[in-house]
Amino acid sequence: MTKMESTAYLAQCEGLTNGKSLADIIDTAIRLIDDPNHHCRGAQARDAKGKPVKAGHPSAAELSLEGAVARACNDMGILPPHMMKWLDALLIDFLELMDEENPNQPALPGIMEPRDIGWFNDHYDHEVIMNFLREAYRRAS
Repeated sequence: MTKMESTAYLAQCEGLTNGKSLADIIDTAIRLIDDPNHHCRGAQARDAKGKPVKAGHPSAAELSLEGAVARACNDMGILPPHMMKWLDALLIDFLELMDEENPNQPALPGIMEPRDIGWFNDHYDHEVIMNFLREAYRRAS
């Protein structure tokens, strides 16, 4: 996926990104969940007690990958559909690259093929998720 393709996706959702560049959105998402203690699974976000909340909720203390990007897009924590499409397309490229770099890595037992970034967030560890965001930033810059 080229920078032009990512720019085209972003142009289609400018109202929900407050005019932020794709690189700025991804950079903010990286900073939001860079600390593993600020990252969660199984929900877009969780409050300090672990209760699921929306990414834009003031009590959100931890964010998923999707929640971090949604929060970086806008204060409401709404992930624009075209941003989700871009991230899902990038995820396919990223996982193929991981397979090429680690051909002897065993498949995750009992896990179906990845479908979207929510699935990815819930099945891969924090380090891999951060590598994905860094790759997204590289492609967006």
